[in-house]
Amino acid sequence: MTICLDYYLQGEMFSLVEFAEESGGGLAIIRTEWFTPRKQEAFWPPTKQSKTFEKVLLNEDQVIDNKWKLCFVRRTLFESDDYERVKRKLPRAEYTSDLQSSEAEVGSQGDADQDKFQKRKRAPSRRLLSSSSDEEQTSKFPRPPTLNLNKQIVRHVPSPRQLEICEPVPDLSSEQSIASTSQSSHNDNNTTLASCLSLQKKLVNDIIFIKEQNKLIIELLRQQKLTQEKIQFENALPANFPVKLPVNAEQEIQLLEQYLTIQDNYDLLRCHLSTFGGKNINDTTSNILKRVINDSVACSYNYLGTRSNKKPFSQLSLKKVVVDAVKAKQPQAVECDIEQVIKGWLKHAPQRCKLKKSKDTVESNT
Repeated sequence: MTICLDYYLQGEMFSLVEFAEESGGGLAIIRTEWFTPRKQEAFWPPTKQSKTFEKVLLNEDQVIDNKWKLCFVRRTLFESDDYERVKRKLPRAEYTSDLQSSEAEVGSQGDADQDKFQKRKRAPSRRLLSSSSDEEQTSKFPRPPTLNLNKQIVRHVPSPRQLEICEPVPDLSSEQSIASTSQSSHNDNNTTLASCLSLQKKLVNDIIFIKEQNKLIIELLRQQKLTQEKIQFENALPANFPVKLPVNAEQEIQLLEQYLTIQDNYDLLRCHLSTFGGKNINDTTSNILKRVINDSVACSYNYLGTRSNKKPFSQLSLKKVVVDAVKAKQPQAVECDIEQVIKGWLKHAPQRCKLKKSKDTVESNT
């Protein structure tokens, strides 16, 4: 993969930059083409030799590929299209960040600048080590004299007699402190190991407990599902039930009333209807009623039968079955509350019929 950088800056080919600490720090000269667009990062060639790096630096046709490393730039100290000028700024950048003054101004300042440079506590190092020739050109200090190590070693070799006299005495306090430190470190390691083993044992016990608890929960859910299926099967209506619920005609109401005169049949229908539930008394009562009687038949009834020539639903055995089924499903239910829900459900039966007819008409037209 080749990275194309087309944000070349006209008139500024070389930049003296200081890299951020997370990218290794240090000072270096780079080409302006190596910058990212915001100049907060720069690409660094895959080389550590100064001569090789200089060849790459002076090569205008150098292509940046995926082997180059992207480094964070802390700041740009100096920029110029003259490489030698930027190179002369590099030694000075190790002592000060003020590089905008010319070389003539720097030479006129003399010792004052040297004092100012020496006051800086932190001097960033160069990112690449220069060759010996470069060091000779840029170094301002003379090379220290060569030491004859062999003569110094021979000069200070003690005689055997001196060795016997100057035999070192062992420091017992140091040995005791080392022993005590080693013992305390050993005790700390034992304590840490014991705490880790205790924590590991506790985690294993907790995992075992959670697994056993999950097995128990799964078994309870399975038993609950089987119980519900058993109840639904036992409370299902027999094959010889006289009508199909919900009833769709007045004649079916009469057949159902005759069927409920037998107590066993009454109990069977009550158990069957109690399997239909709801969140509260209102929902439970409405769910049971719509599974017992159709809206078209419910339009012929109200609760007392005293208005609009309607029949009294309160006098039917079917009303008692509905009340008992709601009480079985909602133990806290009171009969008067259930009766109020029955009255409202019968009252709105004509509206439900009209809404159903309008829906059927729209569906038939489409």
